[in-house]
Amino acid sequence: MIFLETMFEIKRLTIEDAETLAKVATELYLEHFSYLWQDEGSNYVANSFDLRIVKSELENREILYFGVFFGADIIGFLKLCPENSLPMFANQNAFEIERVYLKRESQGKGIGKKLMDFSIEIAQEMDKEVVWLKAVDSNENAIRFYENLGFSKCGTSILELPYIKDEFRGIVVMQKNIRS
Repeated sequence: MIFLETMFEIKRLTIEDAETLAKVATELYLEHFSYLWQDEGSNYVANSFDLRIVKSELENREILYFGVFFGADIIGFLKLCPENSLPMFANQNAFEIERVYLKRESQGKGIGKKLMDFSIEIAQEMDKEVVWLKAVDSNENAIRFYENLGFSKCGTSILELPYIKDEFRGIVVMQKNIRS
C-alpha cells in the first residue's frame, strides 16, 4: 500500500506562482476559517490573499512560501517569516511559522507534521533559537497538534480585526525552543 505522506512534495513558490497561491490561499482559508467571521471571511481574504498582496509577499526576501503538491495538484502551503519576532522573544533569534494550510482531505495523514518538521529544519539551518506561531485559542485541535510537536503556550493576544466574531478574537502564542 502507498501512503499519501510519501507522495507529496514541498516546493518553494516564486512570483510565477502568485495566481495559484492567491487562489489556493483563499480557498483553504475559507474552507477552514470562514466560521470566525461575521462576513464569512471575505474582508480578511481580500486584505490577505489579493493577488497584489501575494505578489508583494512573494517578492519579499523576508517571507518564504512553499507549496505542498500531490502530483500536479497543490494541496496546501506554508508561509514562513524567518525575521518576525515578538517582544517576548527580544533576546532570542526567533522564526515565525505564520501559515500552515492543508486541504481537509489531506489532513490526518502525517503531512502537517512533516510540514512542521520541514519548517523547523529551515529555522535550524538559519541558526534560529525559537520557532513560534499563533493559533485561535478556541481551536483546540490545532493547539493539541502543536503541543504534540513540542510547542508550548507562552502568551495570548486579542485580534482587533473588523468583522471577526467576538468569541474568536482570542489568540494563543506558542513556541518551541530548537537550539540544542
